[in-house]
Amino acid sequence: MTPDFQSLPNFRELVPGKLYRSSAPDNVTASDVDKFKSLGVKAIVDLRSLTEYQRTNAPKPMDNTSQVVEVTVKGRKLPELQFTVQGTGADNDRRHYIISMYGREYFTGVLGRRPWYKRVYFILMLIVAWIVDTILRAKGEYTYKVLVPFMLSTDQGMLQWCKDMVDFSSGTIFAALQLLSDPQNQPTVFCCAHGKDRTGMVAAVVLGMLGRPREDIVEDYNKSEEGTKQLYTKMYNDTVVPFGVAESYLWARKETMQQLLDYIDQKYGSVESYLLSIGFSMEDVENMRGNLLG
Repeated sequence: MTPDFQSLPNFRELVPGKLYRSSAPDNVTASDVDKFKSLGVKAIVDLRSLTEYQRTNAPKPMDNTSQVVEVTVKGRKLPELQFTVQGTGADNDRRHYIISMYGREYFTGVLGRRPWYKRVYFILMLIVAWIVDTILRAKGEYTYKVLVPFMLSTDQGMLQWCKDMVDFSSGTIFAALQLLSDPQNQPTVFCCAHGKDRTGMVAAVVLGMLGRPREDIVEDYNKSEEGTKQLYTKMYNDTVVPFGVAESYLWARKETMQQLLDYIDQKYGSVESYLLSIGFSMEDVENMRGNLLG
């Protein structure tokens, strides 16, 4: 039976005994740490960037017994994972992998699909923000305020943001699936800040790869509506207030995932075809299925 976590919102089982999804485990209480340990989790796959992870002032008790490892992906046709240890806990009995959903591929992809004048405007704004940060020693605060709305495609809506993750975060999705399907990492928890969007994209690809019905994938995504209620005020203050993001970005509506799955089918043919397009072979896909279902 999956424990009921009081300090780990949006936690749920995705693949029985193998995969769990959640929000970031940065503020887990001592009692919930014990519940977490009872699951026998061997790895956390965190879809935040190392900078985002380090910006939080939370206690991060899980990392007292984890080795924190940043994962980068080199190459697109034949992706190669590279690992850099960023911190070690007292026991290191699990690994906390950090792999950003917003790497260089994402940045250049989102920039490249925009009209030239918007690209120029964004670059100028970024330069100005960097100058202000340097003068005020603001530790990237102003640069962050320029980057976040751009990365989330706030001028084009949440569905476009989700499509961008599918198209331009393929290296991260490739790495995440490799880590999640590795028996040495199972059981595994994967997460992002709130466990809703970046986590939801990876969850949708995993379930699609495993042949789960479309309605199950849509329903799993929609569960984050209830799962993030405890976080809603924080989400609002973290995104809507500082960056002017529309409140709809805090939702996890069924129609968003339905439209995203339609997009994957139209552009790639199926989730399986998408996986083949980002660097996996058919043998890789079958092995991942076997490791997650076996």
